[in-house]
Amino acid sequence: MKTITGFKQKKQEVEGGRERANELNQFFNRFDTKAPIQPPVNTSSSPHPPASHPADYPTNRSAPTSPKILHSSRSSPNTTTTGPLLHHPHRENITGDSPLPSTRTSLFIKTTQVKRELLRLRPGKAPGPDGVSPRVLKGCTGQLAGVLQHIFNLSVETGRVPAIWKTSCIVPVPKNSGPSILNDFRPVALTSHCMKVLERLMLQHLRPLVRDHIDPLQFAYQPRLGVEDAIIFMLHRAYHHLEGAGSMVRIMFFDFSSAFNTIRPILLARKLSVMQMDLDIVAWITDYLTDRPQFVRLQSSLSDVADSNTGSPQGTVLSPCLFTLYTSDFRYNSGTCHLQKFADDSSIVGCITEDNYEEYSGLVQSFVRW
Repeated sequence: MKTITGFKQKKQEVEGGRERANELNQFFNRFDTKAPIQPPVNTSSSPHPPASHPADYPTNRSAPTSPKILHSSRSSPNTTTTGPLLHHPHRENITGDSPLPSTRTSLFIKTTQVKRELLRLRPGKAPGPDGVSPRVLKGCTGQLAGVLQHIFNLSVETGRVPAIWKTSCIVPVPKNSGPSILNDFRPVALTSHCMKVLERLMLQHLRPLVRDHIDPLQFAYQPRLGVEDAIIFMLHRAYHHLEGAGSMVRIMFFDFSSAFNTIRPILLARKLSVMQMDLDIVAWITDYLTDRPQFVRLQSSLSDVADSNTGSPQGTVLSPCLFTLYTSDFRYNSGTCHLQKFADDSSIVGCITEDNYEEYSGLVQSFVRW
């Protein structure tokens, strides 16, 4: 009926001036940590502000601290890993422990791959902060594919992402009618479509490399898996256990608060290194997640630009995959107790017999500490 009548529901827009926009921008960046790290190797390039935005970028950029990583499993004791993160790890050690081999990346992007992704762009999408419309990219595929292919390979080889490509224009979307507090808004990030093309190519390269490192009980962002599979898996185990006498099932549900906004690049880099990821790829992902300029747009009002060194923008191509890898080091699955995930929604299921809560309670406490 909407197609026949041409009806299009008007989206609710958030009103406010620059002061309100700055307030929202600070709230969306509230998880950012401020602690200096070693500067990048290449300091010749300088970032530029997004198109049609008057504010300049801050000159003093910073990145997260080095908190401990807690690895938990039933078969191995908890271990912690600490050490400095080096911004360009081609010849340096990321984990701070034993040196890693200085391997070159196996990723080389071809012009045909760029053409294929450019032709898949949806022309009706809004342009990102760089002002480049996907309609232009798709219409000029023949002229731009070779140029972008060269830039993409340089970006991967040097482990650097152009500042304008990782700039986010955040458009707050109300979660419900009549929002009154900051937490009632969902931040939707508009990013460069050139960067989205590069992210899709990077994702195609990452998936086969990390397939063996993904938690088998992570049901989100996986091919041929969905929420129905997660529900069936949980119910099957619960019903099968309840057939026995004196049995009961306890389930604890967890939901991370602003999950994607809490990814720490320094921790993610260490976890990727443990997965034996190519060092160039680790450097590229780390640079992609650090020093990310972002600003909020409220109708015609723009906030000041703030740098973010924590989290991954919502709505980008790589964010789901990076979050899955970020949380894959905590997993548990035994015959009587298991942890299963659907993105940031996690649940611990305990099949309890004769009031034996030891394994279930221990897993809950370990997960909370992690």
